[in-house]
Amino acid sequence: MAPSRSKSAGKPRVYLVDGTSTLYRAFFAIRAGLTNKDGMPTNALYGFTNMLRKLLKEEQPEYLAVAFDRPEPTFRHKKYEQYKAQRPDTPPDLIAQAPWALKICRALGLMALEKPGYEADDILGTLAVQCRDAGFDVVVVASDKDLLQLVGDGIVVMNPNKELILDAHKVEEVFGVRPDQVVDVLALWGDASDNVPGVTGIGEKGAKQIIRDFGDLETAIARAEEIKRKSYRENLLAEADQARFSRELVTLDTDVPLDLEPEALRRSDPDGGRPWPCSRTWASARCWRSSCPSPRRRTRTTSPSSIWTSCAGGRSSCAPPDVSLWTPRARLWIRCAAGWWGCPSRTRQAAAGTCRWVITTWACRIRSRLRMRWRCCGRCWRTLRSRR
Repeated sequence: MAPSRSKSAGKPRVYLVDGTSTLYRAFFAIRAGLTNKDGMPTNALYGFTNMLRKLLKEEQPEYLAVAFDRPEPTFRHKKYEQYKAQRPDTPPDLIAQAPWALKICRALGLMALEKPGYEADDILGTLAVQCRDAGFDVVVVASDKDLLQLVGDGIVVMNPNKELILDAHKVEEVFGVRPDQVVDVLALWGDASDNVPGVTGIGEKGAKQIIRDFGDLETAIARAEEIKRKSYRENLLAEADQARFSRELVTLDTDVPLDLEPEALRRSDPDGGRPWPCSRTWASARCWRSSCPSPRRRTRTTSPSSIWTSCAGGRSSCAPPDVSLWTPRARLWIRCAAGWWGCPSRTRQAAAGTCRWVITTWACRIRSRLRMRWRCCGRCWRTLRSRR
């Protein structure tokens, strides 16, 4: 990822993330049956938040936006009824998690965008062009080959799966053609994932070779008689209009009406003071705790009195007991159970042998940072005193 951090002199950098693709891949990559306490699946949210956390930690972007698809048909569906028609229905578990992904972004101070009638790729393309024209360096975070057509002066694509930074030179090295030729290759090759037809009999290798030889689709059609392979030549001549139509389908619309200035993509401070709207989802709560810890969060302590007060919830009516009544070994065990700091192995074994029952009460609950009830603390105190 190192090349992505080298900025042009004096230029701010904006990161544009394909949220729908990231959420979709996370859903199928993590099939561990993750759910929250209400039974709602959270596997896609878990992968999605981990990706955001990694990006925020490693790149530390000042400007960032995440684009999502809408469930309504787009302008491409109106042009071509069979567009994406071969895809199976979106799993209900993924549909249930999609609205929470937008809330995660907004709660973290990130701009989340969606537009009826347009795909996330069109939103990313529009923002990339607008930000580049406004003087930004643009990093599109996506793995979709369609977005390679955006690469050029001031715009690169970061593939998070392969950890590649694709500028114009790298696109030609990896994909085989220049960024401005990507749509011509897809027009011949088609796109099975989106049900774009392309030209019958011309696959990836043949499409790239034709475009390398002739430069673009129109030139290839005009000089089709020069194509050596007979099947390529005949099919291209017979399906020239279909190739042009496929090119229209795979070309991104960079004029989506967003009414948004690039400065609006600046990250805002995560609001750690209010109850988070996604706190009922386990993955979201984890992301919130790690990304913006609240100042009210308690810190660990090795003092038995402080531990007692923390477990009691800081209530004035719950005064800590006189720790001088505790045996030295009991006080040592409380320190070990609260954090195991500075305790040699022999000491831990001795403490565990003396207070075996306290392990489950103190270590499991304090170690996992869960607040204990006063009645439990009182029971622990009475037990420790009885073992003096």
